[in-house]
Amino acid sequence: ALAELENTYGSLILGAIKSRRTATNKPNEKKLAKRLCSFASGLATLPKALASRLKEPVTTSCQVLDITISKEIPYYKVKFQVDKNIEQISTNHLVLATPAYTTASFLESHLPKLANELKAIEYVPMAIVHLNVALSHVAKGLNGFGFLVPRSEKIRLLGSIWSSSLFPNRAPNGQALFTNFIGGAHDVKAVELGSKELGQIVAEELKKILDIKTIPNLVNVYKYQMAIPQYNLGHLSRLAIIESELRSQSNLYLASNYLKGVSVPDCVSRGKALATRIKAQFK
Repeated sequence: ALAELENTYGSLILGAIKSRRTATNKPNEKKLAKRLCSFASGLATLPKALASRLKEPVTTSCQVLDITISKEIPYYKVKFQVDKNIEQISTNHLVLATPAYTTASFLESHLPKLANELKAIEYVPMAIVHLNVALSHVAKGLNGFGFLVPRSEKIRLLGSIWSSSLFPNRAPNGQALFTNFIGGAHDVKAVELGSKELGQIVAEELKKILDIKTIPNLVNVYKYQMAIPQYNLGHLSRLAIIESELRSQSNLYLASNYLKGVSVPDCVSRGKALATRIKAQFK
């Protein structure tokens, strides 16, 4: 899609603008309102709700030990461990919705070329730092989404989401909750710092940017060594090879955020399309 926009309109930004105008000018198409949303009990609410709608029970918290691929039915045998029990399922359709590096480890003994392409997808580390402060100490107010920081600003904070401004019940009355990001491709060492030091760095930078009267309080820190897949130069060519390899293997599907869009809506859209595609084969 990105390549199509660039080829058609000459640039990604211009293409995105004109593409949006084109969609707006189609009166007969149903328009869906896009908005930010979340869940009171966190994003885990979504997969739990989906699992509750399935007729068959969902097995979670299990470790995949081995995947055997055959040219004869059943094409796939998956051996996994639940608690201390070793179990196995056989299936003619297999969807791997794991990160690229995990998927590669499952496939390298049977499909080495596909596994090598998956291994080559880079992931960058990220730390999420939650801070809170009294609203009365924030001079500029928090009527908005938050902000992103260009790397030209020479500070370590990547961006901040004003969680309590976006969603209810995220902070006590009179308090503000900030979800902040530090790390990424240009600051890979950030996640190696201690939680207290990360909190101090982010709090001081946030205080300066928003003109906060006091240093915000550290709530918690989450670190992810392999956080976000990178769509580096050559990613589209790599995807073409991956798709070619998949076509040579019966009923093997990949579904994850290293493909064509890292956001939750992107993954939901691709998951729905893939489910429809697989379902059609049973008619």
